[in-house]
Amino acid sequence: WLNDDALDAWVALLNMAAGDTYVFNSFFYTKLMEAGFDYARVARWTLPAKLPVWLRERNMPCLRAVRKLHWVLVVAHMEEQCLVLLDSLFGNNKSVLENIARWLIHEAAEKLGERWCASKWRMAIAKPGDIPMQQGGVDCGVFVSMMAEALVKNRKFTHAMCGIDRERRRMLCEIV
Repeated sequence: WLNDDALDAWVALLNMAAGDTYVFNSFFYTKLMEAGFDYARVARWTLPAKLPVWLRERNMPCLRAVRKLHWVLVVAHMEEQCLVLLDSLFGNNKSVLENIARWLIHEAAEKLGERWCASKWRMAIAKPGDIPMQQGGVDCGVFVSMMAEALVKNRKFTHAMCGIDRERRRMLCEIV
């Protein structure tokens, strides 16, 4: 089990190493959806000083979403206009993708003065074999963190359930 603080510390480390990728912290999606979708709650999260021109350059940000007690990762492939849900329990929560698409449309209008069409965004949910599958109910935070790390470092998803405790210890050692 990893709590929000540990995951957010890991995300901060990933963002220091990231080139064209940005990983949002664990509170982004929660804040966006706190009382139903509300762009104003997160509109300032991508001020130019905090997140330079990623939206205009169409780079690939990763977004960590939390729904109830389960962590998933949504990857926005900006150039391809594709959102992909990575869920190590293989849930089918398309509403997370739809909400991120709505957020991106608002971001483009607010930050770039551009009108993006939501129907042009392709949405996909990763299938077994595309990403590692967790077997326990408490390992999603580690799986999501490892998938985000692989994306930031442009690597394949190589972690497996048998090495999850080692990965958890490695994360905590790097954070501390």
